[in-house]
Amino acid sequence: MPAWSPMVHLFGQKHIPTHGPVFYLVAEVYGPERNLVRTTLSIDRPVVFARFCASEPDPTAHHASDILLRVPPKGASVSPTDVNALFVPVLETLRSGTSVAWVAEDFRLPDGTEVDLDQVLAIVKHAGVSVLPVWITSTRGSPWALSGGKWSLKRLPGGLNELDIQVGHPLPGNADEFHVRDQLEKLSLESAQRHTAREFPVHRQFVRRAWESPNDEFWFDQITGKLSRYKALTGSYLFAKKMTPILKGEEMVGIWLPTGVGSALVNTALAFLGKVTINLNYTASQDVAWACLKQTTVKTIITSKKFLDKIPFEPGPDRRIVLLEDIRASIGSFEKVISGLLVKICPPWLFESWLMPMTHHKVSDLATIIFSSGSTGDPKGIQLTHGNILSNILALTQCLRIGPSDVMLAVLPFFHSFGYTVTLCAPLTMGTKVVYHPDPRQAKEIGELARTQKATVFLSTATFLRFCLRRAQPGDFETLRTIVCGAEKLPVALSEEFKQKQGVLPLEGYGCTELSPVAAVNRVDEEEEGITWIRNRPGTIGRALNGTFAAIVDQNTMAVKPMGEEGMIACGGLNVMKGYLHQPQKTADAIRHGMYLTGDMGFIDKHRHITITGRLARFAKIGGEMVPLEKLEELLHEAVGCTERLCAVTCVPDTARGERVVIVYLPEVLKGFGITKSEWIARLGSKGIPALWRPDERDVFEVAEIPALGSGKLDILHVKELALKLTANGKSK
Repeated sequence: MPAWSPMVHLFGQKHIPTHGPVFYLVAEVYGPERNLVRTTLSIDRPVVFARFCASEPDPTAHHASDILLRVPPKGASVSPTDVNALFVPVLETLRSGTSVAWVAEDFRLPDGTEVDLDQVLAIVKHAGVSVLPVWITSTRGSPWALSGGKWSLKRLPGGLNELDIQVGHPLPGNADEFHVRDQLEKLSLESAQRHTAREFPVHRQFVRRAWESPNDEFWFDQITGKLSRYKALTGSYLFAKKMTPILKGEEMVGIWLPTGVGSALVNTALAFLGKVTINLNYTASQDVAWACLKQTTVKTIITSKKFLDKIPFEPGPDRRIVLLEDIRASIGSFEKVISGLLVKICPPWLFESWLMPMTHHKVSDLATIIFSSGSTGDPKGIQLTHGNILSNILALTQCLRIGPSDVMLAVLPFFHSFGYTVTLCAPLTMGTKVVYHPDPRQAKEIGELARTQKATVFLSTATFLRFCLRRAQPGDFETLRTIVCGAEKLPVALSEEFKQKQGVLPLEGYGCTELSPVAAVNRVDEEEEGITWIRNRPGTIGRALNGTFAAIVDQNTMAVKPMGEEGMIACGGLNVMKGYLHQPQKTADAIRHGMYLTGDMGFIDKHRHITITGRLARFAKIGGEMVPLEKLEELLHEAVGCTERLCAVTCVPDTARGERVVIVYLPEVLKGFGITKSEWIARLGSKGIPALWRPDERDVFEVAEIPALGSGKLDILHVKELALKLTANGKSK
């Protein structure tokens, strides 16, 4: 077995009964980690792992004591599996006094039989044993990769590698999968709180990653080329050094730059100086940028002449612009050599205490302010601390297993929270190489970058994925192992079409800027020894991210809704923002009892996967009934099998019924399906929706384009304004 010897910590030992066997439900445990868990839990009496197996066990992850529930391999001519019969040796082992551990996943056997935790719990409860949930956290992420059904050891970020094993309270005898996963989420939150508290802020972790592997390729874009971690650190240090006298006394600094190495360097350097960065939305109007800046103390905006030539920006009164070109010109050759030498010889502790003093920087410090898109109103300044961002990164490291061996394809802007946390900050912490491209709409160029740079991880949105589907070449994304889409709904049809054409299945995730931003995500289905772990459920946004607790609540009383019942999605955890800038009442309205009210409606199924049914702001109240506009959009696209954005649905006031539904659509896209507007609306009626939901043809309008934000997300506010203008003119086509 490859060497891997983390420091193992056991928490919650007091919950383990002193007598009788225990059935452990262990989450987030990967392959060979089972051996460490087995050894650690075998305190007073032995513990063995049980698992399904349809092939010869991998010796890396197998132990002689394991109970293998053998099933025929794929393709064998057998009747559906008798799961109860398979568990006979498990029950016998428990009754003999030996404790058994089971990986808390849902499984698909080779014959198609699905076995979820409810079935396992129903069988095991007959043994009359204690059932305990167990959460596993690897500080630097799991070092084990599963490929071709076999486990292999991969590179991890440096630093002390620790494995936390957290045991929860015994579950009641009638516990089901929903409540087991509920307890596991709470255990993951406890573990995340311990981990984040003992970590350094992101930029201080970058200093350590650069010291550990200075020559590894780190940043790349087509303008700058490739930079090693050493060069990235040296460049960030030099820029910070030059900006120190310029920014003296300034707490916040604005940035007007596109996604790329230059912007990554500026953000990193400003973090070295302890400044709060504000990446401005260059796809919005200057009025929007000014509205954001007026809420801050920003006096300096950093940009470049080349970018200003493309997208002009006036800083406004009492503010100044600092150009990257001027900073670069002020750095002499001798200064570059000396700085490079100092960075090379100074270990992290000396770099932080003498070269660029920042030992006082803590995870509780404010890191950035990201302004909301303004899709439903005026932009709000969302304050995110280093701890908020770091907790999100550590969770993504754990559940998506992103590490130094990966190459991340990054096209999302840094003024977008998904881009800021996942494509800027996460690589600094994890040591992942990142390939930047400034325009997420340029699918041809993005596909070429994915192919030539051998990208393995791609974070995008459904809108930008559609561009890739239309314009990228077959095979461009063949090296990818993970695509995660957020910011907007990922249609199942779009995901399946991308899988068919590019060979990788995009996963849907979910988040809000207020949650730093990722709150839930589907994981990749994986196969071990012929058995599939079911971790992706298309149509849902997945389970709560590690270290995050999700609940469906009544938005007025905060009462938690039962499984399957619709309500507002609320999330708690270390990723919940510090608050809205200068808006304490809005902060208090949004965060209650430590839970952020997302504004999205949905329900949680028995697997703890969350399904969004619509946004509260995207419901029309017609005749006293709530009509989900986002659902109507989905059905309209399904009616013609369209995977790109064909239409947007909103509502306008109506004197007779309160509100009425309005649809704006792209006529050229609809024409491509060979049907008329009337036929399209008639198909919607065949979907079985209530008559109250059905739009009148007079409220279906052709438009040249559908308003969208810089992230690709639908601009709800401007869609509504457009609908109000069109209905006022009464010009339906």
